[in-house]
Amino acid sequence: MMHKAFRGRGAGSGQRSPFDRQIGIESMEQTGQLNPSYVACSGAVASSRRSAQIFITNVEAGSEGRNLATAVSRRRSERYLRLEIVRRGRMTIEQNGETLGFRAGDMLLLDPSRKFSRTLRESTHISVLHISKRALEDRGMSYRFLRACHPIHETEDVAALRALLLTFIHYLDNASDALVERLGHHFLDLMDVMIESSGALDSGRGAKAIVPRATRIITCRLADTNLNMAGIANELNVSISSLTRAFRQRGLSPMRYAYELRLEHAGRLLAQTPTLAIQDVACRCGFASPAHFSRLFKKKHGMTPREYANHHESPQECEATEATEATEATAPREA
Repeated sequence: MMHKAFRGRGAGSGQRSPFDRQIGIESMEQTGQLNPSYVACSGAVASSRRSAQIFITNVEAGSEGRNLATAVSRRRSERYLRLEIVRRGRMTIEQNGETLGFRAGDMLLLDPSRKFSRTLRESTHISVLHISKRALEDRGMSYRFLRACHPIHETEDVAALRALLLTFIHYLDNASDALVERLGHHFLDLMDVMIESSGALDSGRGAKAIVPRATRIITCRLADTNLNMAGIANELNVSISSLTRAFRQRGLSPMRYAYELRLEHAGRLLAQTPTLAIQDVACRCGFASPAHFSRLFKKKHGMTPREYANHHESPQECEATEATEATEATAPREA
């Protein structure tokens, strides 16, 4: 792993070589469509693919030695963090008087709302995941960026997740929108691995830290029918009263929040795969019984889970379901 910190203006004598160049990936935001699009921007080429709460950009910066500095979108920088994977080449990031160096295989978390500058030392390929800060907060991931860039330190889990991300990026152009959307949710759920390995994870014990940490535990254990306040408090190493008080300050209760997340997850499952059995959906979402699940689902959505699924079913799937039901109705029964 490279990301070694150097003090001063740069890694060398301060003289820039003909191959030094500046790049602001923030400009690669014209690519907002679901389908892949390609843009040329100040000597760099980017391709992008978007899901609801993340989008992925592949940036190729050539070796012309031109100045590639570009403007920053303040709105985008305030709403998103960036997980960057250096695929090829070398670059440095300067912040607060120090310079961090990165080479192929290194990863970093970047908060583009903070001040920094980037220098590419040679032809460089970077894959960037733009991650919604709101989506991380909704999953209970609390983080503190005291500076713009946090290098991600190598662990076995980090290496496995990097391999998974790179494989997904490799097949990105050929993946369906539905698959991109579903995997986007999975990658968001796994982002705590990267945040923790970067040292930016906030693990405080105050009320402001308890709720994000508790919501992260709840999100990871949605399918666990044994999830309860005592278990959550035990994992956080706090008392049940402290846990309850922290949620009450936000007008919530831990288990009510858990059921809200479960019902939202169930709605996504039924919309994405309408043919799933209601019992399977209830099991995947941590409900003790299909009847309990159906009762709470109807209270939230105003319709039963099957009605909700039928509403999202395609015409072809409806015909297949009706044909199956008709076949089952006319099939001879055993004595």
